[in-house]
Parts: sequence; C-alpha cells; structure tokens
Amino acid sequence: MPSGGQNDDVFDGNPGVSDNFDGSGGSDTISYITSPRGVSINLAAGATFDGVTFDFLSSIENAVGSDFNDTLQGDAGSNRLDGSGGNDTVSYASSTRGVSINLAAGATFDGVTFDFLSSIENAAGSDFNDTLQGDAGSNRLDGGAGDDTVSYAASNRAVTIDLAAQATYDGVVGDVLASIENAIGSQFDDSIQGGYGSNRLDGGAGNDTVFYAASTRAMTINLATQIADDGMFVDTLVSIENVQGTNFNDVIVGDAGNNTIDGGAGGSDTLQGGGGSDTVSYGHASQGVSINLAAGATFDGVTFDLLSSIENAVGSDFNDTLQGDAGSNRLDGSGGNDTVSYASSTRGVSINLAAGAAFDGVTFDFLSSIENAVGSDFNDTLQGGVGSNRLDGGAGDDTVNYAASNHAITLDLASEYAYDGNSYDTLISVENVEGTGFNDLIYGDFKNNVIDGGAGGSDTIYGGDGTDTISYSSASQGVSVNLAAGATYDGVTFDFLNSIENVVGSKFNDSLQGNSGSNLFDGGAGTDTLSYTSSARELNVYLGSNSISDGNATDYYSNIESIVGSGLYDRFVVSGSDFGSVKNIDGSGGLDTLDLAGSNITTILYNGINVNLASHYVYADVSQPRVPQLGFSIYNVENVNGSNLYDYIVGDDADNIINGGGGTPIFSRPIGRSGDILTGNGGNDTFVFVMGQANGDTITDFQGNGPSAGDRLEFRGFGTAEQGATLTQINATQYSINSADGKVHEVINLTNSAVINSSDYTFV
Repeated sequence: MPSGGQNDDVFDGNPGVSDNFDGSGGSDTISYITSPRGVSINLAAGATFDGVTFDFLSSIENAVGSDFNDTLQGDAGSNRLDGSGGNDTVSYASSTRGVSINLAAGATFDGVTFDFLSSIENAAGSDFNDTLQGDAGSNRLDGGAGDDTVSYAASNRAVTIDLAAQATYDGVVGDVLASIENAIGSQFDDSIQGGYGSNRLDGGAGNDTVFYAASTRAMTINLATQIADDGMFVDTLVSIENVQGTNFNDVIVGDAGNNTIDGGAGGSDTLQGGGGSDTVSYGHASQGVSINLAAGATFDGVTFDLLSSIENAVGSDFNDTLQGDAGSNRLDGSGGNDTVSYASSTRGVSINLAAGAAFDGVTFDFLSSIENAVGSDFNDTLQGGVGSNRLDGGAGDDTVNYAASNHAITLDLASEYAYDGNSYDTLISVENVEGTGFNDLIYGDFKNNVIDGGAGGSDTIYGGDGTDTISYSSASQGVSVNLAAGATYDGVTFDFLNSIENVVGSKFNDSLQGNSGSNLFDGGAGTDTLSYTSSARELNVYLGSNSISDGNATDYYSNIESIVGSGLYDRFVVSGSDFGSVKNIDGSGGLDTLDLAGSNITTILYNGINVNLASHYVYADVSQPRVPQLGFSIYNVENVNGSNLYDYIVGDDADNIINGGGGTPIFSRPIGRSGDILTGNGGNDTFVFVMGQANGDTITDFQGNGPSAGDRLEFRGFGTAEQGATLTQINATQYSINSADGKVHEVINLTNSAVINSSDYTFV
C-alpha cells in the first residue's frame, strides 16, 4: 500500500492493479496520467474506478485524470482537480452545499472552500442551488438537483440559451445543458428561452431577448414588472429588453426602455410598447402581415394583433404592408416583397426607397427592405430603389422621381410602367415625372402632367392629352425652351417636346417661348426672359396681372424678369398699384406702346410715373429719387400713354406718340429726331422742347391760359429771352422757336390752333 509522508506527495495509479493510496500529511495528489482508460475519481468517497479495477484513496487532496474522458470529484476540502487529456467532467454530486463552478476561471466555490480546476470540459452540480459557467469550448453543464443557473457572464460572444432544449450556442460552439432552471446571458445581445417550470432569466448587459416559441400556453409578459406568466409557472425576467411570444394569444408589455416585441408565430396578441422607442416584429410570422401603427393593429389574414405605444415595425419573411403613425418610425420590411403605405397620412410625403427614408415636412421615417410604396391623399414624391418597385401615388398630385437612377428610363404614365433596361417599375396614380441624368423617353397620360427630364441627357418628352408642363427645376444650367419649335437647348444637349402647354424654368437664366395656344410660364430662379419674337399676332402685355393676350389665346407668367414682344404692334399695360415682377421690357420690332392709363401707383406711396424712352427706364414718382425696384427698363417701345397722375415722359430718337393722360401736371419731353406727337390729355401740362430735337413736333391739345393755370411750354438750349431767344407765330397752327444767336429756327405744330400767350412759355 503506497503511503506518503508529511510533504506534498504525488501518487501514480498503477494500470490494471488495484491499490490503496494514503497521502498521510501534506497536500497530496493522485495521478492517472498513465492510465490506458478514463477514470472516475471521487476524493470524498476515497475511491477511483477505471471500468476494470478500483483504487482506494485516503488523505488525498488533489487529482489528475488520464488522457481519456474522466470524472473528478473532490471532497469537503479545497482540491486541485486536473482532467488532463480527454473530455473531462468535474462533479459536485456529493457536495453538501450549492457550488459556483467556473470552468473558464478554473475554480469552484461552495461558500466555504475553493477548488481549482484545469483541463475540465464539463461540470455536474450538487443537489442544491448551483451556478455553472463553462469556458470558450463546448461544455456539458449539468445542474443536478436544486434550482440551478447557467451563466455566460464571461462569454466573449452573444449566446442563445434554450433551457427548453437544454442547449446553448454562441455562434461558434454549443454547450449541452441538463437540469438547468435559470440563465444569465453575456455582455452582448443574447436570446434566452426558459424551460419547464419557473425560471429566472437574466440577459446581463447588451440588448437581450427572451423567447417563448416552445411554450404550450399563452403568456402574459411584462418587462416593467419583470414577470412572464403562462398561468401555471412564472418566470422572472432581469435585464431583458426584447420579447418573442408564443403561438397563442399573448399579452406583452414593454418597459421604459427601447423594446422589440414579437408576438410569435401565431395567435391574436396584445402588444404594448410602454416608454421608449419600441418595435413590433413579425420575424417569426408564418404569413405576410399588414401592420398599421396609426390604427394600432396588425392583420395576417387570419388574426389581429392589437398594438399600442409602438413606434417601429419589422415585417415577416413574406409580403408585408407597413404603415407608420404621425411620429418618426423605423419600418423594416424584412424578407418578401414589402410595401410601405402612407394612405392615412395627413400630409404629403416624399418617399425615397433608395435612400431608405420618407419625410412629410415634419418628421422622418427610416425604411429598409421595402420594395413598394403607397403615397398619401396629398401631393407626394415617390422614388424607388434597386430592382422592380410598385409605386402608387394615391390621391393628390403625385410625382415619381428617377434622379438617382444610373440608367436612362423609358416611362409611360398611360401604360403605368418605367423601364431602365434592367427592371420594370409599376406606376399607379402618378401624375408627374422627374427623369434621370441620361437620355430618357417619357410619355404622359390624359391628365395634366408635369414632366422634368432630369439634370442631364437629351430627353424626348410627350405630354399626351391634358394640359402638360415641362419643368427644368432640376436642370444644372439655364435653358432655352421653345414650345412652338418643340425643343429645348441648354447649351449642350437638346430635348424634344411634343404636346406640352406650359413651362417651368431652371434655377438659372432661362429663355422661354410658347406656342399659339394658351401657356403658363414660371421662370423659376435666375433672370428669365419670356420671348414672343416668333409671334404672328400683336400682343397686349398686362404687367400688373402677369398675363399676355394675342386676341386668340392668353398666357400667364410668374418669376419672369424680362419680356420681349413680337415684331408687330404690341401694347405693354401697367394697371393697378404696381409694375409686377418684370424688370425689363423689349418691344422688339413694330410700333409698340407703353400704356400707363390704368395705373394707380399712388396706392404704394408714389405720385406718378417717370418714363424716359431715351434712357430706357420707367419708375415711380417724379418727386423722389429713382427707385429701380419699383420700375423697369424699356427698349424698342415707341409710344407712351400716360397715367392720370403726375407723369414725366421723355421720348427718344424714334417718332414717338406721347399721350399724357389726365394727370396734373404731365411733363412730355420728346428727345430725338423730329416728328413726335404730344398729347397732354387734360390737366395742366408742361411740354419741354430741347434745341435740335423739336423741329416738326406736334402738340394736339395745348391749352394755355396766360397768367392763370394751364398748359405751358418750356424751351431748353435756345438761350434765354433776355439773351434774345424768341417764339414767333408762323400761322394759325405753327410757331417758330428762334435761338438767341439767330442761327436756329425750329418749328412746332399746334393742331388745335391754340393761341400762345407770352406767359404760357419760358426759355431756360
């Protein structure tokens, strides 16, 4: 019988021989490193068995196993237990206290003493309440009797713990469990399922999920009160953020944190998020679902779930429809062919499946794995993603947008499709289009369409029936649009237009030209010109009402800074209390008239209008400094009809006809070659003649009144009366203006044979 002394002895078991080992004093070790078979060592029982022979042990504190599969069991003291090779198990079946076994740390503690473990792969607990923790390898953890807990607090990966299946998996290795009632997760995002009876499930750190897929009864789960009750047993939930319910009718309530709640694969569930930003998930649904967060309900074609305080949704692996509420939602279609719907939105939305976002002007939704979209009853913009999409604008005036496309498209609103060479989109209830940066072919339908060819490319656009608009809002440079010619040029490429009635310009400087019908023009940003140079009819341009009529059709405009008339007799009319938005008028060819007769400029604090055809400007109020923002430039306009206010009108070197209107006074100052016709049209008017520019001019209604108030003549550049300048009558209708030096004699005509008194004129 091998016997030790007072020192720390090591005894080697003798294979095939039954020995008695007595360690005597010291801390002694029995070793079976040379054993040809696995051994079962029980220091408490003082015995070892290798399947063939027994060894008997006394005063042995430590044990070393074989290279095979061993079971090592200590005694009531502190032991060192080394499994050596093989797949080895430490057992505390005979412990008189519950133990905490940690294979990763190589230690066990029973509340009194420690055991130190090495090369141990498996553990068996006591008949009391134990905690078992494995290592990085694959372990078998058997709690034995008692209320036992498996712990993964030291795991460096998230784990799935299934007490019902008595197994765990961390994505690399799995553990086998036996007689485990409770679980503690890792610091990562774990999934934990309880088993039969009442369990304590602690997720630890991370974003952890408790699941009850294996339950045979409906559950009432409340994360705030940390309980899950199936009517027979109650689980305690600690540090659990998310829930997967049963296949039955569950009631699940979240807590103040951000929870994800999955009602399970069946049943009619009541799901309440609680505080935080909570998500309903149908990842385990057995068919597609229709989720409506605003209505607080989900329908899978068979049963309804009732939802409250839920902000986000995840669909199933089938074809789902997801609808948010008035707040900001995250909507994930998951698998299948999924649709986001804004049918109940109280505002128009911009939906971009490619960017994964929707915006209603107040809040954003964030979208993922969504293939289709349904807009609101208002004006929406819909943009698809990769692959084939179904885009339904719903009610309202809706736009489909392909600005982000990497390919040119062929799009037909009448046929309800768009094709980019790879995939087809289906378009429902879409009225307007924005194309790509490539060469698109776009057809409208019978409705009033707005079509934007996109930021580049040479596009061919057919408006179809209805009153259709071509828009260049997305253009990257100014454009020249000619509806009559059916073409647009941006300096690089041409677009070809057909059946287009209206135009919206770019953000840059545009030139817009209509056709023979009624058109609407919006210049957009930039300095934009509306041109009628190819018009075959005379124009009436109404600056106050932003309209232009040729007697056959009427055009309306906005955001236009310049208007160019036809080659005929055009009339530019200022009416009302302002000049409108136009800052430049060009009469082009023909004999054109500026008509101020209907203006009421005093309502904006001004007293009259100053017109100077020679200096090319029109602005308000003769008594104030020039205010350009309340006026405009004028070119190639020959005639002026004054207002009923205090106007000051200057001609140019053309044959001007200037009608002063009914104001008091009106200043008519023809400048340029002879032949101007001046009409004061009532009031006390002053007619100004400048030497070298007066000869042949005619006044049609001069009414002098001597020293009393009346019309007056003013002669400039001829010298003063004191210097010898004179006015002499030639006949009943003609007078000669004579310069002081006697070298200049210019004749003016008074068609009404008015008498001119010496007090009716002055030389200055």
